[in-house]
Amino acid sequence: MAETADIVVIGAGAIGCAVARRLAKARRRVVVLDRGQPGGEASSAAAGILAAQGEGHEGPFLDLCLRSRAQFPALVGELEAETGMDVGYSACGLLEVALSEDEDRRLPARAAEQAGRKLPVERLDAGSVRRLEPGLSPSVRGGLLFAEEAAVDPARFSLALARAASAAGALLLPETPVARILSDGPRVGGVRLASGEEIHSEVVVNAAGSWASFGGDLPILLPVRPAKGQMLALEAARHPFSRPVLGAKTYLVPRPEGRLLVGATVEDVGFDKSVTAEGVLSLLAGAIAIAPGLRGARLLETWAGLRPRTPDGWPVLGEAGVPGLYAAAGHFRNGILLAPATAEILAGLILDGRSPVPLGPFRADRFAARSGAA
Repeated sequence: MAETADIVVIGAGAIGCAVARRLAKARRRVVVLDRGQPGGEASSAAAGILAAQGEGHEGPFLDLCLRSRAQFPALVGELEAETGMDVGYSACGLLEVALSEDEDRRLPARAAEQAGRKLPVERLDAGSVRRLEPGLSPSVRGGLLFAEEAAVDPARFSLALARAASAAGALLLPETPVARILSDGPRVGGVRLASGEEIHSEVVVNAAGSWASFGGDLPILLPVRPAKGQMLALEAARHPFSRPVLGAKTYLVPRPEGRLLVGATVEDVGFDKSVTAEGVLSLLAGAIAIAPGLRGARLLETWAGLRPRTPDGWPVLGEAGVPGLYAAAGHFRNGILLAPATAEILAGLILDGRSPVPLGPFRADRFAARSGAA
């Protein structure tokens, strides 16, 4: 085990490995530590929709999502060249559908907001939606087509990032939980492992996902909590879809191998990853409401992941309390989408001392200010 490193990255999910890859390619000695396996938590449990527009993001967060989405074609090409892996990227677009009058009434304002920002969006009537995706319910009243949205296989993408980081020289240490982030006087000093061993470093990146708060044992408040998301997969060979379909409470994501992913619940139940009857029932009901033909689809698999959520739903990016400690945490439902931009931002801060985008809305100290802490 390395006892010193230029940079320690805590967490080997898509975010941590994307950051480590950028830093290792800049010839820094990077050690990546994970409590489990690379990509083994939220990253591999995700659906993989790259929805910058379809999630209803606003302001600086929308800008960040758009910036990250734009980086995917180049990043996918680089990962395939560096690892030989196909990460399942598809520039397929995203279809949002309305199943009720109330939902349909909201679509014009959503479309106008997107068009006002000169973002591609197409308002569709019920007939156009059904022609685009014939498997949808006759109850569909309209929809929005976001042609520039995309999708990726999150498990393959995360594994490719891990392999590319390793190929660039990063040392990945799975099954190596971090017990504490160390301070060396006025700045970060490295980490202490659960085994008691220490790795000393003047730069530590906290990309620990739902575990990023370290139980409050950090130089600054980092209120990241797990939000459980239950999902399931149906056999979809007889019920094809051309692109992800987003309903009010449920989404459907087709996979090339004939699976249709259905997600996802959002539950504040701590670190419980159990799959429940209520969760599966709600997902199936939502899927069948969108596409009644799925009643006869075979249920292939169920699972749950823990998405790291902050109180305002926006990630924490940048310095985190003491010099040398950086946060790349709290990405909630957008960890896969935001991996490229997060790596770009953290590499800019660590290597050049500046971020390529303004980080005011994503600073860690925004939570301390709201709580009245000094």
